[in-house]
Amino acid sequence: MTRGLVTTSRYSPGNMSGRALEQLFVGRDALMKDILKRITASATRKEKHYILLVGPRGMGKTHFVSLAAHKLNSDPAYANARARLKIAYLNEEEWGVASFLDLLVRILRALQAQEGTPSLSAALDRIYEAFKQSPAAALQAAESLLIEHVRGSTLLLICENLSDLFEGLEDEGQKRWRAFIQEHPFWTILATTPALFSGVRLQSSPFYNFFTIKSLERLDFDTATELLRQKALLEGRTGLADFLLTPTGRARVRAIHHLAGGNHRVYVILSDFLDEESLEELIGPFMRMADDLTPYYQDRMRQLTPQQRKIIELLCQEAKPIIVKDLAMRCLISPQVAAKQLGELAKLQFVLSTKVGRESYYELAEPLMRICVDIKDNRTDHFKLFVEFLRYWFSGRELRTKLDLLRQVEPEARRFDRLHLTAALQDFAQDPREPFLEHLNAEAQRCFAEKDYQGLVDALPRLLQERPSPYYYHLLALALDGLEQFEDALKVAREGTAKYPDEGSIHLDAAKALVRLENFEEALVSGARALAIKPDEPLVINAYAALLDLNGRDELATEHLMRASRLASTNRDTIAIIAQSAYNIRRYADAEQAYRMYLELAPDEPQALRGLLLSLYKQDKNTEVVSLADSAPERLVGDPVALATYGQSLAHVGRHGDALIQLDKAIESNPEDVWAHVFKSIALFALDRREEAAEAGLKVLGLNPNERTIGFVLNILLQFGQPSKVLSWIDDFEKKEGKTTPFSKQRASALLRLSRYKEALTAAEGARQKAPEDAEVALLEVQALAGSAGFGAAMSMLDQSLEGVAKSMESDSIATTLRNVLSIEQHLRGVMAMARQVPQLRTVLDKHQRSALMPAVLSELLDECLEEDLLADDAWTKALPLLEEALADRPECRIPLGMLSVAARYQQSGDRSVLLELPLEQRSLLLEKLGAEDEATPSA
Repeated sequence: MTRGLVTTSRYSPGNMSGRALEQLFVGRDALMKDILKRITASATRKEKHYILLVGPRGMGKTHFVSLAAHKLNSDPAYANARARLKIAYLNEEEWGVASFLDLLVRILRALQAQEGTPSLSAALDRIYEAFKQSPAAALQAAESLLIEHVRGSTLLLICENLSDLFEGLEDEGQKRWRAFIQEHPFWTILATTPALFSGVRLQSSPFYNFFTIKSLERLDFDTATELLRQKALLEGRTGLADFLLTPTGRARVRAIHHLAGGNHRVYVILSDFLDEESLEELIGPFMRMADDLTPYYQDRMRQLTPQQRKIIELLCQEAKPIIVKDLAMRCLISPQVAAKQLGELAKLQFVLSTKVGRESYYELAEPLMRICVDIKDNRTDHFKLFVEFLRYWFSGRELRTKLDLLRQVEPEARRFDRLHLTAALQDFAQDPREPFLEHLNAEAQRCFAEKDYQGLVDALPRLLQERPSPYYYHLLALALDGLEQFEDALKVAREGTAKYPDEGSIHLDAAKALVRLENFEEALVSGARALAIKPDEPLVINAYAALLDLNGRDELATEHLMRASRLASTNRDTIAIIAQSAYNIRRYADAEQAYRMYLELAPDEPQALRGLLLSLYKQDKNTEVVSLADSAPERLVGDPVALATYGQSLAHVGRHGDALIQLDKAIESNPEDVWAHVFKSIALFALDRREEAAEAGLKVLGLNPNERTIGFVLNILLQFGQPSKVLSWIDDFEKKEGKTTPFSKQRASALLRLSRYKEALTAAEGARQKAPEDAEVALLEVQALAGSAGFGAAMSMLDQSLEGVAKSMESDSIATTLRNVLSIEQHLRGVMAMARQVPQLRTVLDKHQRSALMPAVLSELLDECLEEDLLADDAWTKALPLLEEALADRPECRIPLGMLSVAARYQQSGDRSVLLELPLEQRSLLLEKLGAEDEATPSA
């Protein structure tokens, strides 16, 4: 078939168009650049490169070399190399090569096809004429023709299945070819092979150590997903491409990832039914896939010896890795023979091996190879692989529903469907794991980590339907909040609290949604319910304090903040939240205390030092600000707020020159940073350079800050004694905008400073209409009334204002994250003490409806233990059963608990076999955390 005729191809990617080759090429850009760089160097310099790509069948070798050829032939980036190359791209299968002469003729034919040169076609005929005289004459003619044709250029030979080519050449032909390359070094070669073979592996081979060998790795999950998306887009299936971006779509890819084993070709075949939901729509494509692949895998089986086939047949029947001695026993062969045959199978990339201590575990490199055994198995009346596929594609509930519907609607029909549904449900009874739900849950956790709120909204309703839990309600409310769908977030939170009334986190979700909807009173009620459930949880107390603040109950809010601070005195993240909350409600002494705790726990955290500097400054503790900043000036670098605070305090203590130096550093680090200019303006005012300070303030307004910052700067200018400039700026701004600005409060204040009380009252009344709960506006109106209507009117307004003044106070301090208290207990009192506290913690969590956070707690505990190498402690052996017992009724804790148990036993024993208790994805994740590599890779 002529290259470039088709869009996609399962078995002949060399026939695809250049555009299709480009679009479906994923995950190997760095390797492609390296190889094209080597070929370019070969074309333009004396150095020559010979590259051999190694990868099992279906791993994308043909796609790779086809794209490389396409780029060399058409990409402008390789025009220089193209002008100096003669490209001979041999057919994927060159069956007729039985001698070096055959190889030369095939190369010349490929050159003639590439270039379309009539003279080369005629010259090829002279080789056949020479053969009538003798084979030696024909060989000499072919060599001379190739030398003459390539003269002054570099010959790029692209050939696939090099092992087959070498087999046809035999030893004599290989020696002749190697000698010819040595004598005429105009060659560069890009070749492929399914596995390393004796012609390049043995020291006695003419081509030993000749090629630069590049292995093509199997597709990982993300790269496979991208391949499938690009294929869907190429075929115009935009709906499927979009579906593959959703958590459900990615969970489907995980299902076929389990079967495909990283093989490009298998993904392409399985992609046909990725978006199918009904059983009828799945059966046809799946069985066609089985029919398509059966000859392919049977052909691969025929390449093996009888003993190797026996081993592969056994591995097809196993669902997990098996050690050599057990495999030998089951195959009725000696362990020595089994080890030798497995070594050969690994070289041929039929099996993967994992070394654990002195034992080697073996499994199929391509899980779908089971097709060739399953489809011929007469001992069962169902197709085992399809049963397994159903388990990965649907939940157990969905399969039961489908089977019940079949029995009701078509009790005697669709026997194939009923047979496989029944078998799948029987498997579920023996192994209750829900692979699809586990994959969907993993996708939901990924979306949570990446703040992909739409992905969470897509995934969580199905998880709630299958596995209702307060944690999922919490995540869904959080996601809807992130999407600013506040009414929906409130609806979900109320559904969650109705189902789980003792789950405090969902009450807080309801409170958060109510705050977003500006229903502060009801939010406070929801917060009180959460606090009643969990009265000693610092983050709950802190969230409630923020709600109190929103409702104007300042002193009570402060009391709760301080109590939260005391309870969380060793928890850096919680202390950070509490410190910021105290600062936001202007309790600077309390903020100082909390920030000092934070800084002690996290001495290198910029936010801790910055917050402490600001808290001290707000209390006029300028000497302490300067002392703290002087002790570690390097920690202020790049932090304009900290630098500006330092500079302002330096001015207050009389170090005016030093102050301006620090403020200029702040502005230099970020000239567009509004707050650096704001603080410079303040510092200049502190130096009594009022005009310069006013100019600096007006410069801030020229940086187009947001509305809140504009209001802040106008207030500063008023403090600088510049009411006329404030009024002038507001007038100009309103003229430019063509409407009344939201700065009526600043206008009223400026007018008050100018003793223009009636105008100030008008401005204040306008501001109050826009913000009736703003305490500052109310106080401005009180002052304006005092100047325009008398003292009695002012007092009457003050009385009314104090009734609702608290409602206007801001609070950004709601926190919804829980720190890992178990890790603290472990550090302070040891592993057993921590484990013994879990039942007590569970009691509190259950009582206050916060137990849904336990999976995250365990995951963080695992991370910390791995980072600090704490799992090697033998005490974990006794502690783990206590943890498992305490959390036995929390299904969402099984995965992190399992990983914690395996990690502990692995670090204590060093026995890698314990890692195989985990599924591949969890094992890979744990190995990544351990900083180790999964040894389940093909051996070379």
